[in-house]
Parts: sequence; C-alpha cells; structure tokens
Amino acid sequence: APLQALIAAENAKPVESRVEIHVAGQPQQKPPETRQTALRYLPFCPQTRFDALLHEYDVLFVRGEDSFVRAQLAGRPLIWQIYPTEDGLHGVKLQRFFEKYTDGLSASCKTTFWNCWQSWNSLMPDERFELTWLELQNHWPELCENAIAWRNQLFDNPDLVSEVLTWRAAQTPTLIDKPDL
Repeated sequence: APLQALIAAENAKPVESRVEIHVAGQPQQKPPETRQTALRYLPFCPQTRFDALLHEYDVLFVRGEDSFVRAQLAGRPLIWQIYPTEDGLHGVKLQRFFEKYTDGLSASCKTTFWNCWQSWNSLMPDERFELTWLELQNHWPELCENAIAWRNQLFDNPDLVSEVLTWRAAQTPTLIDKPDL
C-alpha cells in the first residue's frame, strides 16, 4: 500500500492540525516525522479490543476479511486493502463490494473514492493515491454519512443465527432427527 503517498498527501494539506497515522504491527523502518504528520505503530491487540480501537479513528484502512467486516460495523469511511490473487480476480471482488458500499454516493465522490481504493490496492499507479486522497477530502461529510448508512443497513438485516434456526425449523424431519418415523 502507498503509505508514503498518504503521508505526503497529509503533509501537502494546509497546516490545520497535526495528523497521526497509526499502523498495526512492527515498524519496518524508523517512522518519518514531519511538522504535520506522525506515523505511529500499534501493537496487535486481542479481538475483544479491536472494535473499540476502530471507533477511535476517523478513517480505517484495513486488510483482510475479518478486519474488513469489523470496519464496516464501525461506521467509519474505510479503504479495504484486499489480498491479491494470482488470477487477478481480487480486483473484481473489490469492485463488486465497492459498488454496493457506495451505491448512494454522488458520482464525483464515488469516482474519487474508487480511485483511492484502486491506487491503495495497486490496481492503478500508486503515485495517483496522493492526488485522489487530497480530492477525497472535499467529500468527507458524504463519506461519513455513507459509512453510517451502510452500517445501519447491515444492522437492519436479520442475524445469521436467527435465520439458520428459522430455516432449520421449517425443514421436514429426517430419520436422523426422528428415528421413529
């Protein structure tokens, strides 16, 4: 992921406040420090603490399916770094989800946001990330509203356990279930 491009983009903004970017894991090198941006490494945390951690941030860059699901439930704008596949189908999977996740966004916001997702996932040149990230800041309120609406939509769906139990109750008993048949 173009982490350096994210740092450069934050440093290119007018000085309003100091931004901290938190990355899970061990530092690969000494974190760069600038007047505006600090990079901090967080130790991995137990799953029981992960949801609370996600709620502490304004935007979530997540990798992998478990973190991706939890980030959706946090109701924050997110950028998913999908695991690449040899056949390249990860790009199709990423796009299909993105289309559902951003269904209510304006065309301009959606295009800029998609460019961020593509460059973060190396589906377009990484150097594009800095420009698209800066453009995306103009759409921030819309992205925040979308993230909350998406989370609420997920919560409005019935839970999986209830659905499975309802389905199971509607099934015709078999000899395994009722050996006296």
